[in-house]
Amino acid sequence: MDREVLSEALGGIADRHIDAALREGEFVMQKNITLRRFAVLAAAAVLLLALGVTAYAAGWLDSIFGQAAQMFNTNDATEDRIEAAAVAVSEAPPAPQIQEIPAFDGSKLTLRESYYDGKGLLLGVDLDAARPDPVVGYEPDATLMAQIVRPNQTYQFYYSTAEDLDRMRQDIEENYQGTADYDALMAQVERQEAALASGDPDDLDHRLETGGISQEEYDELMAARTQRGAAAGLHYVSAIWLDAFLERELTGGDYDAFWQLLEKDGAACVVMQGMYLGDHMLAEGIDIAAMQTDVAAGTFIEAQTPTEDEGSLSADLPEALQDLDELHVQLKVKGAPMYYYMTLDGRAYALRGQNAEQLVSFTIPNSAK
Repeated sequence: MDREVLSEALGGIADRHIDAALREGEFVMQKNITLRRFAVLAAAAVLLLALGVTAYAAGWLDSIFGQAAQMFNTNDATEDRIEAAAVAVSEAPPAPQIQEIPAFDGSKLTLRESYYDGKGLLLGVDLDAARPDPVVGYEPDATLMAQIVRPNQTYQFYYSTAEDLDRMRQDIEENYQGTADYDALMAQVERQEAALASGDPDDLDHRLETGGISQEEYDELMAARTQRGAAAGLHYVSAIWLDAFLERELTGGDYDAFWQLLEKDGAACVVMQGMYLGDHMLAEGIDIAAMQTDVAAGTFIEAQTPTEDEGSLSADLPEALQDLDELHVQLKVKGAPMYYYMTLDGRAYALRGQNAEQLVSFTIPNSAK
Protein backbone atom coordinates (compact mmCIF):
# COMPACT_ATOMS: atom_id res chain seq x y z
CA MET A 1 0.00 0.00 0.00
CA ASP A 2 1.50 3.34 -0.98
CA ARG A 3 1.79 6.30 1.38
CA GLU A 4 -0.93 8.34 -0.37
CA VAL A 5 -3.54 5.58 0.01
CA LEU A 6 -2.69 5.09 3.68
CA SER A 7 -2.82 8.82 4.35
CA GLU A 8 -6.20 9.21 2.66
CA ALA A 9 -7.66 6.25 4.57
CA LEU A 10 -6.56 7.47 7.98
CA GLY A 11 -7.37 11.09 7.18
CA GLY A 12 -10.92 10.20 6.24
CA ILE A 13 -11.43 8.28 9.47
CA ALA A 14 -10.14 11.16 11.56
CA ASP A 15 -12.16 13.84 9.74
CA ARG A 16 -15.44 11.96 10.01
CA HIS A 17 -14.85 11.29 13.71
CA ILE A 18 -14.07 14.96 14.41
CA ASP A 19 -17.04 16.21 12.38
CA ALA A 20 -19.45 13.98 14.26
CA ALA A 21 -18.08 15.07 17.64
CA LEU A 22 -18.40 18.74 16.74
CA ARG A 23 -21.93 18.43 15.40
CA GLU A 24 -23.68 16.36 18.01
CA GLY A 25 -21.49 14.13 20.11
CA GLU A 26 -20.73 16.59 22.86
CA PHE A 27 -24.42 17.25 23.49
CA VAL A 28 -25.72 13.68 23.56
CA MET A 29 -25.53 12.39 27.14
CA GLN A 30 -23.92 8.97 27.09
CA LYS A 31 -24.42 6.44 29.89
CA ASN A 32 -21.41 5.72 32.06
CA ILE A 33 -20.46 2.26 30.86
CA THR A 34 -17.28 0.23 30.71
CA LEU A 35 -16.32 -0.37 27.09
CA ARG A 36 -14.52 -3.57 26.23
CA ARG A 37 -12.84 -2.11 23.21
CA PHE A 38 -10.93 0.97 22.24
CA ALA A 39 -10.07 2.75 18.99
CA VAL A 40 -6.50 3.91 18.44
CA LEU A 41 -5.61 5.48 15.11
CA ALA A 42 -1.94 4.63 15.57
CA ALA A 43 -2.89 0.98 15.88
CA ALA A 44 -5.06 1.36 12.80
CA ALA A 45 -2.03 2.55 10.84
CA VAL A 46 -0.06 -0.54 11.87
CA LEU A 47 -2.94 -2.83 10.89
CA LEU A 48 -3.37 -1.11 7.54
CA LEU A 49 0.29 -1.54 6.73
CA ALA A 50 0.18 -5.18 7.81
CA LEU A 51 -2.85 -5.96 5.66
CA GLY A 52 -1.33 -4.09 2.74
CA VAL A 53 -2.51 -4.43 -0.83
CA THR A 54 -4.57 -7.57 -0.20
CA ALA A 55 -7.01 -5.89 2.19
CA TYR A 56 -7.29 -2.81 0.01
CA ALA A 57 -7.95 -4.86 -3.11
CA ALA A 58 -10.59 -6.88 -1.25
CA GLY A 59 -12.55 -3.71 -0.63
CA TRP A 60 -12.15 -3.58 3.15
CA LEU A 61 -11.22 0.08 3.24
CA ASP A 62 -14.23 0.98 1.12
CA SER A 63 -16.75 -0.62 3.51
CA ILE A 64 -18.04 0.50 6.90
CA PHE A 65 -17.27 -2.88 8.45
CA GLY A 66 -13.83 -2.95 6.85
CA GLN A 67 -12.89 0.43 8.30
CA ALA A 68 -14.27 -0.61 11.70
CA ALA A 69 -12.12 -3.76 11.56
CA GLN A 70 -9.05 -1.56 11.13
CA MET A 71 -9.94 0.65 14.09
CA PHE A 72 -10.87 -1.87 16.78
CA ASN A 73 -8.42 -4.00 18.71
CA THR A 74 -10.40 -6.04 21.24
CA ASN A 75 -8.55 -9.37 21.26
CA ASP A 76 -11.83 -11.18 21.83
CA ALA A 77 -14.77 -12.63 19.90
CA THR A 78 -16.01 -9.14 19.06
CA GLU A 79 -12.97 -8.50 16.89
CA ASP A 80 -13.49 -11.83 15.11
CA ARG A 81 -17.12 -10.90 14.38
CA ILE A 82 -16.21 -7.51 12.94
CA GLU A 83 -13.53 -9.05 10.73
CA ALA A 84 -15.95 -11.77 9.57
CA ALA A 85 -18.48 -9.08 8.70
CA ALA A 86 -15.85 -7.14 6.76
CA VAL A 87 -14.95 -10.24 4.73
CA ALA A 88 -18.63 -11.00 4.07
CA VAL A 89 -19.48 -7.57 2.68
CA SER A 90 -16.27 -7.42 0.61
CA GLU A 91 -17.06 -10.78 -1.01
CA ALA A 92 -20.76 -10.04 -1.55
CA PRO A 93 -21.52 -6.29 -1.34
CA PRO A 94 -25.13 -5.91 -0.16
CA ALA A 95 -27.74 -3.73 -1.86
CA PRO A 96 -28.44 -0.64 0.27
CA GLN A 97 -31.81 -0.47 2.05
CA ILE A 98 -33.19 3.08 2.10
CA GLN A 99 -35.96 4.28 4.41
CA GLU A 100 -37.54 7.73 4.39
CA ILE A 101 -37.88 9.54 7.73
CA PRO A 102 -41.30 11.29 7.76
CA ALA A 103 -40.62 13.16 11.00
CA PHE A 104 -37.72 14.92 9.27
CA ASP A 105 -38.78 16.02 5.80
CA GLY A 106 -36.28 15.29 3.06
CA SER A 107 -34.20 12.96 5.22
CA LYS A 108 -33.55 9.24 4.92
CA LEU A 109 -31.62 6.49 6.68
CA THR A 110 -29.63 4.08 4.51
CA LEU A 111 -28.62 0.65 5.77
CA ARG A 112 -25.50 -0.07 3.72
CA GLU A 113 -24.24 -3.20 5.49
CA SER A 114 -25.58 -5.70 8.02
CA TYR A 115 -24.25 -8.82 9.70
CA TYR A 116 -26.26 -11.07 12.02
CA ASP A 117 -24.49 -14.35 12.78
CA GLY A 118 -27.15 -15.64 15.16
CA LYS A 119 -25.31 -14.33 18.22
CA GLY A 120 -24.44 -10.71 17.52
CA LEU A 121 -25.59 -7.89 15.25
CA LEU A 122 -23.52 -5.33 13.34
CA LEU A 123 -24.93 -2.54 11.16
CA GLY A 124 -23.37 0.02 8.85
CA VAL A 125 -25.59 3.03 8.15
CA ASP A 126 -25.63 6.53 6.69
CA LEU A 127 -27.94 9.24 7.97
CA ASP A 128 -28.68 11.55 5.05
CA ALA A 129 -30.21 14.55 6.78
CA ALA A 130 -31.61 17.50 4.82
CA ARG A 131 -31.22 20.16 7.48
CA PRO A 132 -32.85 23.57 7.15
CA ASP A 133 -30.52 26.55 6.80
CA PRO A 134 -29.10 27.94 10.07
CA VAL A 135 -30.82 30.99 11.52
CA VAL A 136 -28.17 33.63 12.27
CA GLY A 137 -29.27 36.38 14.61
CA TYR A 138 -32.09 34.46 16.27
CA GLU A 139 -33.51 36.37 19.24
CA PRO A 140 -34.54 34.06 22.11
CA ASP A 141 -37.34 35.21 24.40
CA ALA A 142 -36.61 35.73 28.10
CA THR A 143 -37.63 32.19 29.08
CA LEU A 144 -35.45 30.52 26.45
CA MET A 145 -32.53 32.84 27.16
CA ALA A 146 -32.63 31.88 30.84
CA GLN A 147 -32.36 28.22 29.79
CA ILE A 148 -29.52 28.86 27.35
CA VAL A 149 -27.22 30.68 29.77
CA ARG A 150 -27.34 28.19 32.62
CA PRO A 151 -23.82 27.23 33.76
CA ASN A 152 -24.20 23.62 32.66
CA GLN A 153 -24.90 24.79 29.08
CA THR A 154 -21.44 26.34 28.69
CA TYR A 155 -20.04 25.23 25.33
CA GLN A 156 -17.28 22.61 25.59
CA PHE A 157 -16.27 23.76 29.08
CA TYR A 158 -17.47 22.29 32.38
CA TYR A 159 -16.68 23.59 35.82
CA SER A 160 -18.02 22.71 39.27
CA THR A 161 -20.53 25.22 40.65
CA ALA A 162 -20.70 26.11 44.34
CA GLU A 163 -23.62 23.68 44.67
CA ASP A 164 -21.56 20.90 43.03
CA LEU A 165 -18.70 21.53 45.43
CA ASP A 166 -21.02 21.47 48.45
CA ARG A 167 -22.29 18.05 47.38
CA MET A 168 -18.73 16.81 46.78
CA ARG A 169 -17.66 17.97 50.23
CA GLN A 170 -20.65 16.23 51.82
CA ASP A 171 -19.93 13.01 49.90
CA ILE A 172 -16.29 13.04 51.04
CA GLU A 173 -17.34 13.60 54.65
CA GLU A 174 -19.77 10.69 54.48
CA ASN A 175 -17.63 8.19 52.58
CA TYR A 176 -13.95 9.00 53.08
CA GLN A 177 -13.73 10.26 56.68
CA GLY A 178 -10.73 8.62 58.35
CA THR A 179 -9.29 7.15 55.13
CA ALA A 180 -5.96 7.90 53.47
CA ASP A 181 -7.77 9.68 50.61
CA TYR A 182 -9.67 12.14 52.77
CA ASP A 183 -7.12 14.98 52.96
CA ALA A 184 -6.25 14.82 49.25
CA LEU A 185 -9.92 14.88 48.20
CA MET A 186 -10.72 17.78 50.51
CA ALA A 187 -7.70 19.70 49.20
CA GLN A 188 -8.97 19.23 45.67
CA VAL A 189 -12.39 20.63 46.60
CA GLU A 190 -10.76 23.57 48.35
CA ARG A 191 -8.65 24.37 45.27
CA GLN A 192 -11.78 24.35 43.09
CA GLU A 193 -13.60 26.54 45.58
CA ALA A 194 -10.73 29.03 45.57
CA ALA A 195 -10.64 29.10 41.75
CA LEU A 196 -14.39 29.67 41.58
CA ALA A 197 -14.34 32.37 44.25
CA SER A 198 -11.53 34.34 42.60
CA GLY A 199 -13.17 34.71 39.19
CA ASP A 200 -14.58 32.94 36.14
CA PRO A 201 -12.72 29.65 35.44
CA ASP A 202 -13.78 29.88 31.77
CA ASP A 203 -11.59 33.00 31.43
CA LEU A 204 -8.10 32.04 30.24
CA ASP A 205 -6.60 35.33 31.37
CA HIS A 206 -7.90 34.74 34.88
CA ARG A 207 -6.69 31.13 34.93
CA LEU A 208 -3.21 32.19 33.86
CA GLU A 209 -3.04 34.98 36.43
CA THR A 210 -4.15 32.69 39.27
CA GLY A 211 -1.86 29.80 38.28
CA GLY A 212 -4.67 27.57 37.04
CA ILE A 213 -2.83 26.92 33.77
CA SER A 214 0.75 27.31 32.59
CA GLN A 215 1.93 29.90 30.08
CA GLU A 216 2.45 27.07 27.58
CA GLU A 217 -1.14 25.84 28.00
CA TYR A 218 -2.43 29.40 27.73
CA ASP A 219 -0.48 30.05 24.52
CA GLU A 220 -1.66 26.77 23.00
CA LEU A 221 -5.33 27.55 23.63
CA MET A 222 -5.01 31.11 22.38
CA ALA A 223 -3.31 29.85 19.22
CA ALA A 224 -6.42 27.73 18.50
CA ARG A 225 -8.51 30.84 17.89
CA THR A 226 -9.85 31.70 14.44
CA GLN A 227 -8.56 34.84 12.73
CA ARG A 228 -11.77 36.65 13.73
CA GLY A 229 -11.50 35.37 17.28
CA ALA A 230 -7.87 36.41 17.63
CA ALA A 231 -8.56 39.86 16.19
CA ALA A 232 -11.40 40.33 18.70
CA GLY A 233 -9.24 39.14 21.60
CA LEU A 234 -11.39 36.15 22.60
CA HIS A 235 -10.05 34.71 25.84
CA TYR A 236 -12.90 32.53 27.17
CA VAL A 237 -12.46 28.83 26.43
CA SER A 238 -16.11 28.28 25.53
CA ALA A 239 -16.15 31.22 23.11
CA ILE A 240 -12.92 30.12 21.43
CA TRP A 241 -14.33 26.64 20.73
CA LEU A 242 -17.78 27.81 19.66
CA ASP A 243 -16.29 30.35 17.28
CA ALA A 244 -14.13 27.62 15.71
CA PHE A 245 -17.17 25.36 15.41
CA LEU A 246 -19.29 28.06 13.73
CA GLU A 247 -16.53 28.95 11.29
CA ARG A 248 -16.45 25.28 10.32
CA GLU A 249 -20.20 24.74 10.09
CA LEU A 250 -21.55 28.01 8.65
CA THR A 251 -21.14 29.30 5.13
CA GLY A 252 -18.71 32.18 4.72
CA GLY A 253 -21.62 34.63 4.39
CA ASP A 254 -23.41 33.35 7.49
CA TYR A 255 -20.19 33.38 9.52
CA ASP A 256 -19.54 37.00 8.51
CA ALA A 257 -23.14 37.90 9.43
CA PHE A 258 -22.70 36.25 12.82
CA TRP A 259 -19.58 38.30 13.55
CA GLN A 260 -21.20 41.53 12.38
CA LEU A 261 -23.98 40.98 14.93
CA LEU A 262 -21.48 39.96 17.60
CA GLU A 263 -19.42 43.12 17.12
CA LYS A 264 -22.51 45.34 16.89
CA ASP A 265 -24.54 43.96 19.82
CA GLY A 266 -21.87 42.22 21.92
CA ALA A 267 -23.73 38.88 21.61
CA ALA A 268 -25.34 36.76 18.92
CA CYS A 269 -27.37 33.54 18.64
CA VAL A 270 -27.41 30.91 15.88
CA VAL A 271 -29.95 28.10 15.59
CA MET A 272 -29.14 24.86 13.71
CA GLN A 273 -31.14 21.69 13.29
CA GLY A 274 -29.24 18.70 14.64
CA MET A 275 -29.96 15.06 13.72
CA TYR A 276 -28.37 11.92 15.10
CA LEU A 277 -28.93 8.23 15.80
CA GLY A 278 -30.01 7.30 19.30
CA ASP A 279 -27.80 5.06 21.43
CA HIS A 280 -30.51 2.38 21.67
CA MET A 281 -32.38 0.28 19.13
CA LEU A 282 -35.30 -2.14 19.22
CA ALA A 283 -34.81 -5.72 18.02
CA GLU A 284 -38.04 -7.74 17.94
CA GLY A 285 -39.33 -5.13 20.38
CA ILE A 286 -36.46 -5.63 22.84
CA ASP A 287 -34.54 -2.48 23.77
CA ILE A 288 -30.77 -2.96 23.40
CA ALA A 289 -27.77 -0.63 23.30
CA ALA A 290 -26.48 0.58 19.94
CA MET A 291 -22.80 1.43 20.32
CA GLN A 292 -21.74 3.78 17.51
CA THR A 293 -18.44 4.67 15.88
CA ASP A 294 -18.07 6.97 12.89
CA VAL A 295 -15.75 5.97 10.06
CA ALA A 296 -15.16 7.60 6.70
CA ALA A 297 -17.70 5.38 4.95
CA GLY A 298 -20.55 5.87 7.44
CA THR A 299 -21.52 4.88 10.97
CA PHE A 300 -20.64 1.48 12.44
CA ILE A 301 -23.16 0.17 15.00
CA GLU A 302 -22.72 -2.82 17.27
CA ALA A 303 -25.75 -4.11 19.18
CA GLN A 304 -24.85 -4.72 22.81
CA THR A 305 -26.68 -5.87 25.93
CA PRO A 306 -26.10 -5.32 29.68
CA THR A 307 -24.35 -8.10 31.56
CA GLU A 308 -24.74 -9.07 35.20
CA ASP A 309 -21.78 -6.81 36.03
CA GLU A 310 -23.14 -3.32 36.55
CA GLY A 311 -22.08 -0.92 33.83
CA SER A 312 -20.56 -3.44 31.39
CA LEU A 313 -21.97 -4.61 28.07
CA SER A 314 -21.82 -7.80 26.04
CA ALA A 315 -21.57 -7.99 22.25
CA ASP A 316 -23.85 -11.06 22.23
CA LEU A 317 -27.57 -10.48 21.89
CA PRO A 318 -30.12 -11.54 24.52
CA GLU A 319 -31.01 -15.23 24.22
CA ALA A 320 -34.45 -14.40 22.78
CA LEU A 321 -32.75 -12.73 19.78
CA GLN A 322 -30.27 -15.50 19.00
CA ASP A 323 -30.43 -18.05 16.16
CA LEU A 324 -33.42 -16.51 14.39
CA ASP A 325 -33.84 -16.64 10.62
CA GLU A 326 -33.99 -12.85 10.57
CA LEU A 327 -34.15 -9.89 12.92
CA HIS A 328 -36.57 -6.98 12.73
CA VAL A 329 -34.78 -3.94 14.07
CA GLN A 330 -35.79 -0.32 14.58
CA LEU A 331 -33.17 2.41 14.82
CA LYS A 332 -34.01 5.64 16.62
CA VAL A 333 -33.41 8.81 14.60
CA LYS A 334 -33.56 11.91 16.77
CA GLY A 335 -33.35 15.60 16.04
CA ALA A 336 -33.70 18.92 17.77
CA PRO A 337 -32.86 22.58 17.24
CA MET A 338 -29.49 23.58 18.68
CA TYR A 339 -29.20 27.09 20.11
CA TYR A 340 -25.65 28.49 20.07
CA TYR A 341 -25.22 31.77 21.96
CA MET A 342 -21.95 33.67 22.29
CA THR A 343 -20.87 36.91 23.92
CA LEU A 344 -17.96 38.92 22.57
CA ASP A 345 -16.23 39.30 25.93
CA GLY A 346 -17.46 36.30 27.89
CA ARG A 347 -18.82 32.80 27.69
CA ALA A 348 -20.51 30.83 24.94
CA TYR A 349 -23.41 28.42 25.41
CA ALA A 350 -25.22 25.62 23.59
CA LEU A 351 -28.70 24.28 24.33
CA ARG A 352 -30.52 21.40 22.69
CA GLY A 353 -34.20 22.16 22.16
CA GLN A 354 -37.21 19.84 22.15
CA ASN A 355 -36.38 16.46 20.62
CA ALA A 356 -38.33 14.77 17.83
CA GLU A 357 -37.89 11.04 17.27
CA GLN A 358 -38.63 8.57 14.47
CA LEU A 359 -38.26 4.78 14.56
CA VAL A 360 -36.85 3.45 11.26
CA SER A 361 -37.31 -0.27 10.53
CA PHE A 362 -35.06 -2.78 8.77
CA THR A 363 -35.12 -6.56 8.38
CA ILE A 364 -31.74 -8.27 8.86
CA PRO A 365 -31.26 -11.84 7.57
CA ASN A 366 -29.18 -14.39 9.46
CA SER A 367 -25.80 -14.31 7.68
CA ALA A 368 -24.94 -17.79 8.96
CA LYS A 369 -27.92 -19.47 7.25
